[in-house]
Amino acid sequence: MDKEIDAIKGIVQAIIECWSLKDFDGIGSYLSVYVVVAPTQSDERIRGRAAYLQSYREYDKMAETLKYLPHCGL
Repeated sequence: MDKEIDAIKGIVQAIIECWSLKDFDGIGSYLSVYVVVAPTQSDERIRGRAAYLQSYREYDKMAETLKYLPHCGL
């Protein structure tokens, strides 16, 4: 079980690194083409890798992210 948890932590860290570098295509390399995201405080769903990455790009144009922290206790 520890190997699986370590692998997940590594992926989360890699995604955070991509986010900090604005490497949205790099983030996409960790996602299924069938990813579905449920944004907080919304009933909408973002469906598919391309739509998910586009939502990140749009977010990045509107906001400045100072620090990206995972919610999994890393």
